[in-house]
Amino acid sequence: MPEPVTLARKILSAVARVQQRYGILHVVNVLRGAETDAVKSRGHDELSVFGLLKQASIDEVRGYIEQLIAEGVLVQTDGEYPILMMTAEGVALLKDAGAAPGDRKSTRLNSSHTDISRM
Repeated sequence: MPEPVTLARKILSAVARVQQRYGILHVVNVLRGAETDAVKSRGHDELSVFGLLKQASIDEVRGYIEQLIAEGVLVQTDGEYPILMMTAEGVALLKDAGAAPGDRKSTRLNSSHTDISRM
């Protein structure tokens, strides 16, 4: 598994590649390389981020995304169909290889399943 910044950037890249128009499950499916009807019908199985985290479980990838929401690099909209969007901090992290999730905070990314700060 990649180090935390690389992992965060992969997730942010997936959110950007699906044009910030889909929810957590869809982004998880794209990153895990799941060939679902929803992924295939939108052509998201052709994206460069498709399958980047295929070795991770659904719960792990979901946990990583939830951590990025908690760190303020992603937001999930309200409404009947919540979508993931990058914050300004998320855009900066995606563009700046030297940045790290939560640079402005002292918290670390980790999940109940895997501590991604140790990868």
